[in-house]
Amino acid sequence: MIILKKKIIKCLFLFVVLTLGCSKNVEFLDELDIAKTAVVTFPLDKQTSRQISNLQFSEKLNSIIFYNSANGSIYFFDLETKENWQKVKINFTGPNGVGRVDKFYEKATDTIYVINSIEGNLYTLNSNSEVYDKAKLLDETDPTPVDLYSPIQYFDNHFYLLSRGQETTSKKLSKKSLIRFSEKD
Repeated sequence: MIILKKKIIKCLFLFVVLTLGCSKNVEFLDELDIAKTAVVTFPLDKQTSRQISNLQFSEKLNSIIFYNSANGSIYFFDLETKENWQKVKINFTGPNGVGRVDKFYEKATDTIYVINSIEGNLYTLNSNSEVYDKAKLLDETDPTPVDLYSPIQYFDNHFYLLSRGQETTSKKLSKKSLIRFSEKD
C-alpha cells in the first residue's frame, strides 16, 4: 500500500512539474499552403529498388542521394543533369564490411557515415567504400539492437537519431528517444 501511495505522489508531482514547466504560449498555424514547384525524374536501372527509405538532399553537391538495398549501393544523382555521377558499392563482409546498412549520412564526397543498428556501430567510409573508422553507438554491455526511426541529422558537429529500445533492451537504453553523438576530431 505504501509503494502505491509513493507512485501516486510521484505521478502527481510529475504532472504538476510538466504542467507548470510546459505552459508556454504556443501558436499553431490555421493553414499551410504547399505548392508543387517541379517534378524531377531520374533514370533508374533495373537493379534499383522502388522502395527507397534512405533518401537525402545535399545542397553543397546539388544532388539527391539514396541507398539502394537491392544492390547495396549509395547513388548520387545531380539535380541539374539528372545523371548518376557517383555510386558507392557498400562492402558487407571483409575488412571493409559494415554488415548491413540501416541508415547513412553523406557529409562529404569522401566521408559517408553508415549505421548498422543490429551491431550498434557507426562506420565512416570513404568514396571507395573503405572503412576508416568505426564507433559503438550503444552501451557495449547491452548488445540488444535499437530501432532507429529517423534519418541521421547532423548539426554543429553532432549527429542526432531518434530511437526506441526494443522490449528486451535494458531499461537505461529503452528510455532513450534521442541519441546524440559527436564526430571525432
